Amino acid sequence: MGCFYFPGWYAADRWAPIEEYGGRTPLLGYYRDSLPEVQDWHIRQAVQHNISFWVFDWYYDQHTATVLPDNAALDTGFLNAKLCNKMDFALMWCNEEAEAPAYSEDGLLHMVHTMEERYFSRSNYLKTSNGRCILVISRPDRLITEFGIEGTRKVLAKMSSAVAKHGGLYYVAITDPGVKDLSELKHAGIDAATLYCYASQGLPPGANSGPFETILPVAEEMWKRGTESGILPMIPTVSPDWDSRAWYGDHGLWRSDPTPSKFEALCRAVKPYINPDLGLAMVGTWNEFGEGTYIEPTQERGWAYLDAMQRVFFPHAPPHRHESPTAVEREPLDYEDVPAHLEAQIAAEQGNLVINPGFEREWGWTYFDNRPIVFSNRVVHSGARSLVLAKENGGVKSQLLSPGVPWPGRWNNRIPLATGTRYRVSAWVYGKASLTCALFDKNGAWLQRYNPIASGGKSGEWTELSGTIGATDAEAASFDVEVVPLEPSIFVDDIAVKRQSN
Repeated sequence: MGCFYFPGWYAADRWAPIEEYGGRTPLLGYYRDSLPEVQDWHIRQAVQHNISFWVFDWYYDQHTATVLPDNAALDTGFLNAKLCNKMDFALMWCNEEAEAPAYSEDGLLHMVHTMEERYFSRSNYLKTSNGRCILVISRPDRLITEFGIEGTRKVLAKMSSAVAKHGGLYYVAITDPGVKDLSELKHAGIDAATLYCYASQGLPPGANSGPFETILPVAEEMWKRGTESGILPMIPTVSPDWDSRAWYGDHGLWRSDPTPSKFEALCRAVKPYINPDLGLAMVGTWNEFGEGTYIEPTQERGWAYLDAMQRVFFPHAPPHRHESPTAVEREPLDYEDVPAHLEAQIAAEQGNLVINPGFEREWGWTYFDNRPIVFSNRVVHSGARSLVLAKENGGVKSQLLSPGVPWPGRWNNRIPLATGTRYRVSAWVYGKASLTCALFDKNGAWLQRYNPIASGGKSGEWTELSGTIGATDAEAASFDVEVVPLEPSIFVDDIAVKRQSN
């Protein structure tokens, strides 16, 4: 039994919509999923309920060939946890970008070598009985669109051959396991089918809500068709709920009246459809609180859903004490400052459009190399602390905020550029640095170019770097703020972006 694991809690702002929506408070608190200690608690909670593997959502930028910061729960958390080897793990490649990139054979081979170096070489990577590494693909249709069916088969085969010393790859597609197009996926080189969650299944056309129990007959028919077709083996999934209003407000889909007993019925219904050769079933998910599909214990639900799952799949499991941290143990796991109610906070900044401009809080900024932000209370320009920026970090930039964070007039912490507007951009630096703005199109995609603001400073002194930016790039719809060190280590404080008068 495994769980999809959502590695989305790598910054304090990610919890803001969850806190404001309410009713979804993990027993670990609003935790930092990149901490090995958090992963140790999750492993304890899962293993004592006979969950033996995670399938981590995994994010990769095809344009820059880089692993994204969303994966910190896996890369810096799980893989460094003391109890890591008590759980197996696999990846679900989330190729779900707003616009599909132009995939290339070379790019995909580079990606799979990255996976090999980081993950497939681990002794606890999840494999089939004949030793193949399981790789779930979120959008296999995008590969087929790019390469065609036969071309996809050849590319997937080359990717598998590239990691042959680890057993090769076993490809699992996210799809309706009972649909008629599974033969296309099979011909394209896919080995098995699964599903992530049940969001719209059983809803009337055009509806965004419906009772949870309407999932069961639709899911059972899906499992039945998938089993009877015999085209691809199936890894069936059960889901405890779906309610994405925390992320998306009134636009979110949601199921009414979910209960542990209804989830238990869903678990019992799926048992006959577990493929005997693979012997795998999944819960979607452990901890996707924004979409409201989670089995992780919370203050509101307790352990009820985990216990319900265990009664069905592991009825002879011995009694156990539920593993949960004390208040003292929980304190270092928890974000102390979740940024709720940002409208009031920006008003208090007196026209400064930058979130957390003086680094007095923990959120709003990220290093280029995705390491945890380091602060200093020794060298400050104003307030209680500044940000420490080392050359090895690459730089620091304003962070893309999570869905659902209330910040009117902007796109997820990027400042809009409109014709006729100009902004003064400034930062105080202790040392030498450059100040620049990355440019983004109307869909939020980086345009692969920057607007330089200023460069300079002096070692051992505070200097203000400043300049202006306007709507001079026809494709640019918004910008962020970035500081890059020009010496081994500097301090940064009091960043500002203010609209200039026309």
